[in-house]
Amino acid sequence: MKKGFVLLETIAVLSIICVTLITLYGGYVRIIKNVKLQNYYDNTEYIYKAKTVGDFIANVVIEKQIASDDLFIYCNTAVYQTEENPNPTLVTCDNSGLDYNGLLKEMRVAGVYITKWNTRDIDTMSLLQVEPTTQKYIRHINDKKGSGYRIIVMFKDRLDSSKYQYASIRYVPK
Repeated sequence: MKKGFVLLETIAVLSIICVTLITLYGGYVRIIKNVKLQNYYDNTEYIYKAKTVGDFIANVVIEKQIASDDLFIYCNTAVYQTEENPNPTLVTCDNSGLDYNGLLKEMRVAGVYITKWNTRDIDTMSLLQVEPTTQKYIRHINDKKGSGYRIIVMFKDRLDSSKYQYASIRYVPK
């Protein structure tokens, strides 16, 4: 009569447990990564702020300015230089003509970009004009069919000013 497990049965059970744990760990890591992304992309507070900034910009920006570009930079304080783009011509958000009574400064706006709704169609050379975190956000956006423009607002993080948070809203010209 056999007593207990045989060594091979024990190894088989441990192998199954290990494979299950590895699979669960992979899912856990993916969930944590998505949660961290959601903290920096399109959270409720920043969508509300982006709507406020979008309402302000809708009154200022003329549709003709953005119709010809894949990516129109309204303002950007995070100046980004590369070999391909050694002298970026960026308008800072601190200019008095752009900052409506300190609105952009008070909301810690680091950049405002206007793109066509379908961000997948943005030319690679246009993307080189913006910093890597904005490029990553634009690639992250899940495009759905639609028309109009997307106003993307880049905010400085309250706790760490070297990090940025993003939100975007739809703008449809009247």
